[in-house]
Order: sequence, then C-alpha cells, then structure tokens
Amino acid sequence: MIWLFLTGLALLTYSFHPIIERGIHLLDFTLYYYPTGYYLSQGLNPYHLPSGLLYSPPALLIFQPLYYLPSQPTQLIWTLLSFLSLLLSLWLIIKLTKLKPQRKWFLLLSPFFFLSFPSKFTLGMGQINHFILLLFTSSFYLYQKKKKKLSALLLTLSFLIKLFPIWILLFFIQKKDWGYIKKLILYTFSAFLLSSLFLPLQMLKDYFTLVLPSFLTHAANSSYYNQALTGLISRLVSHPPLQSSLATSLSLILIFLAWKKLQPKLSKHLKFSLLITLSLLISPVSWQHHLVFLFFPLVFLFAHFYSQKNLRGLSLTIIAYLLIFINIKNPQPFTTTLWGNLLLSHATLGSLLLYITILI
Repeated sequence: MIWLFLTGLALLTYSFHPIIERGIHLLDFTLYYYPTGYYLSQGLNPYHLPSGLLYSPPALLIFQPLYYLPSQPTQLIWTLLSFLSLLLSLWLIIKLTKLKPQRKWFLLLSPFFFLSFPSKFTLGMGQINHFILLLFTSSFYLYQKKKKKLSALLLTLSFLIKLFPIWILLFFIQKKDWGYIKKLILYTFSAFLLSSLFLPLQMLKDYFTLVLPSFLTHAANSSYYNQALTGLISRLVSHPPLQSSLATSLSLILIFLAWKKLQPKLSKHLKFSLLITLSLLISPVSWQHHLVFLFFPLVFLFAHFYSQKNLRGLSLTIIAYLLIFINIKNPQPFTTTLWGNLLLSHATLGSLLLYITILI
C-alpha cells in the first residue's frame, strides 16, 4: 500500500512540476493576500477594491500574518499546508468509518482523492478549501467524541472563513441540539465583536451590506467550472427567468427530500454527508475546487457499502467519484449540443448521484 501512496505523491509532484519550475503564482491566494496587504500598508478598505475581499472581517484578522511574509515562500508554505490539511482530513474521515485497518485504507484511498481534479485545482489555485474541509471534518470528529465546545469553535471558524457548506446546520437543528447551536451563535457574535475592536466599523458594515448579500443574489453561471445545479440548468436552458424558476424549484425539492430523510434513523455520518452534498448542489455557484468537500460523503458511502457488501451501492459510489474526479481541458467544443452540455455537467451529475444514493 505504501508504494501506491508514494506513486500517487510522485504523480502529483510531476503534474505540478511546470508550475514549480516557472515560479508559483496561486491566483486565488492573491485574492486574500493582497487585499489584506492593501489594508495593512495603505489603510484601504479591502471590500472596495476591484478584486475585493470576499471573506468576513474575522477572516481578515486570520489572514493578516500572511502579509508579513514574502509572497513566493508563503505561497509554497500555503500549498504544502493545504495538502497536509487534505491528508489529515482523509485520515480523520477514515477513523470515523468502520474501515480496518485504518492505515491500510488511508494509504489505499488517499491517492485517489489528492490526484482528483478538485484537489489539484484547489492546490493549483491556492484555494482555501482543504483547510475548510479539515475544519468541518475535525468539528464532526470532535462532535462524535462529545467534545462539543471545541467542535462548535472549529465549525464557527469554518463558517467565518467560508459560508460553505452552510446546510450542514440542518444536522444540528434536526437533532434539536440547541445547546450546540447556541455555542455557534455565541462564538460567531464574539468573533465579530473582537473584529470591531481591531477593524473599522465601516468594514464590518460593508461586509454585511455588500459582500454577504452578493452570495445570496449570485446570478446563475454557465461556466464549465460551475458544477452546482445552476450550472447544469444555465447550460441547458437559455431563458434567464426560467433558469431562476427551475433552480429555485429544484433546490426546494432537494431541501425537502433531504429534511425528510434526516427524520428516520439514518446514521449521523450519512446525514452529514447528505447535507454536504445538498450544500454543493443548491449553492448559487459551486466551482470545481469546492468539490473537495464531497470527499467526506464519498469515503463514508464507500465504507458504508463496503461493510454491507453492497455491490450496487459501491458501484454507484465509484461512478459518482469518477464523474467528480475528471476534468475536460477544452470544454468549448461541447457547448453546442444537449449531450455535450450534459457531459460538461459531469460533476453535477456525480453530486446528484451521491445525493440520490444516500436517499435510497
């Protein structure tokens, strides 16, 4: 198994060799590195910049130490920490399953995830998704261990950095764990209160009046890299009002079905998996690098069906993984036909397959 893991590492390193050779430039990393720098060095409001900050004021405080380090070494360190966060996330997920021995399964499964396009896209763009995956995975792990204060703190930190996957809050609402929800509210309020002591109040106001509403009113995007339901619909339907109506109707149906499925005695792991998948499907935009969050349901579904010797379930999970794993380097030739646009929605179809597999 160790040879499979090392081979995966070698393939990942080889795929990033051209980037390392010409100098690391992580496009998305600059979206929080430089706005933070402009605020610290020039006092500019990062929410008013052309490529403005899309993260909360508490997140800005977290990003500030990055500015005091040189850009190139910081990007390299960020990439390595991102990769380690992914590996730790996968290790924690496997620890929560019935897969034994855990070390063997970690070595066997992890290369299939860190070689997938969503993971390589996250690493290559300098995205923050692997850190978010680690935060909410650690939170769930600690919740299972009855360490709810630390669990709530990590989940709050995850949401403060990125409001995604927000629908996992239904997990705690369905369980009527009001004490845990109160902790989430208290920690969130405390984080913004602390931010108000170090940042101008205008920045907090701009976040709530400019940035946060933009997430809720985000227009449907037909870009290949958007693999939410809105991407599928906007690729198949050209009429904007009809796109909006279909997206809203389908989202409400998926929310209703997920809520109904949460009521029976579905395992905690599969409930959490269902809500992560739901969050990605009904988000206004789910870029392909967001799909690393699906590693949680993919591992759990694999473990669930493997323990039951359910060949049908295993087959569906593997098909979903393959649909999420792949990337089409030149999507333009496929945009002219119905089947081509369906092919460009391969990860959306993979997410839907995961969602339906958990439901049934």
